[in-house]
Amino acid sequence: MRASGPIQFVLVRHKFFFILLFSKFANLFTVLLVLFATNQIFKLGSFLAYGYVWLDYALALDQSTQTNPLDVLFPKMVACEIEKWGTTGLVNEAGMCVLAPNVVNSYFFLTFWVVLLLGVFFNIVSCLFSTTSHLFTLGRWKTLTTSTFMKGTPAEKWVFFNSGTSGQITLEIIAQNTGARMFEKVFQRKQWYQRRVRGRIILY
Repeated sequence: MRASGPIQFVLVRHKFFFILLFSKFANLFTVLLVLFATNQIFKLGSFLAYGYVWLDYALALDQSTQTNPLDVLFPKMVACEIEKWGTTGLVNEAGMCVLAPNVVNSYFFLTFWVVLLLGVFFNIVSCLFSTTSHLFTLGRWKTLTTSTFMKGTPAEKWVFFNSGTSGQITLEIIAQNTGARMFEKVFQRKQWYQRRVRGRIILY
């Protein structure tokens, strides 16, 4: 019980922060999983660098000596055997077959690659932003005092800093969705309860 006491206290006190952070990292993991799972579909090329290689090809001055990356993953013409009826029966002749659906598939997966890349980028930015914004409590405290009628007294600061991340998020949500005077009354009530119970965090 003693070993799990501090851990349990931190989890309860900062549960909203951990839930928010877990959901953001879960989104990032899901996008990366889709990206790598899609890469396993292709055997002739790599989907991970699909858009980058195509952009390098599109910006090249001389494309005559290069192979279009879209044709590597999605060949539009392939060698095939064509069965014909001849004098001796069925005859297999070598020929070229056109794979019309690959014309659409090549650009569809190129767009899909861009969407996944943007998803990875914005999820990483979101994870970093959430982590830093919730860890820098002092900056959040100054933001709260400037957006409300709070005077920023040591007593008010003590209440905010001892509310934990969950309590701070709750206060920020209330401040954003209510008037400044109403938030001041809510904060004063919370301050009175918190002093009464001598440090116990009450969220309501």
